[in-house]
Amino acid sequence: VSALNDSFKFETQRASSIVSNGKKKVWRVITRSGRTIEATANHPFRTFEGWSHLNSLKKGTRIAVPRILHYTPTKRITRAQARALGYLLSEGNLCHPSGIYFYSKSELEIKDFCNATKGFSNVQCTIDRSKPAIAVYVRKKDLREDNGLFKWCKSLGILGKKAIEKNIPPMLFSVTRAQLAECIGTMWQGDGCIFPKKDGQIFYATSSKQLVEDLQHLLLRFGIISTIYTKKFRYRGGYKIGYTLNISRYTNIELFAKWIGPYLIGTKKKMLAEMV
Repeated sequence: VSALNDSFKFETQRASSIVSNGKKKVWRVITRSGRTIEATANHPFRTFEGWSHLNSLKKGTRIAVPRILHYTPTKRITRAQARALGYLLSEGNLCHPSGIYFYSKSELEIKDFCNATKGFSNVQCTIDRSKPAIAVYVRKKDLREDNGLFKWCKSLGILGKKAIEKNIPPMLFSVTRAQLAECIGTMWQGDGCIFPKKDGQIFYATSSKQLVEDLQHLLLRFGIISTIYTKKFRYRGGYKIGYTLNISRYTNIELFAKWIGPYLIGTKKKMLAEMV
């Protein structure tokens, strides 16, 4: 498990034992940055006054969260895998029984995604421009062989998930920072926004709570602090819940430009350049 040492730095430690305390009431703590944790009344939190139990916390109490998460990568993926996965997590349809769909209004993104699929075996892109959002269907080139991209996505456990169910696959938590940054960069191409005017703001929008929480955690690998907001928006005569992950303040924007910026393309890359 990850735990704080005597210098208040994270380190990996082995649990000495597991103890069952029976059934107890739990509360949900929600931080200003959008993080949540469910814990019992005597769960300790680090505050300015020292360690404090949950039942002594009040609205506005400041509790400690990591500024950066250091880790040791144990896996590697190719550039093609990083870029294809980022696009599919943002604008991919992963519910087709035998192929993969990707949608975008940008010809540059369509080209970039199709180039990424070339890193997989036995795939062929069919492009449909009949609607405002261009559709790319990644199908088998040889019907007798497996679709390499489809097979890889299946191994990651992301197939069959609707937009509200998407999550960042566990494997991505173990790759190098450069590979992680490239994947996040292509995610931002799909569902990310960059506004260089006024104070400047960068945000990512999604209908999946799990995906936005995963992304907030992974950004801490680069020292990028972000805030999650819950939004309600009109959809087909009713309302849907969505989430935005916002990055603001110069240090965070500068780190985003340093790590994620090199993997952006087109307009988003130009807008980010105006901010730093």
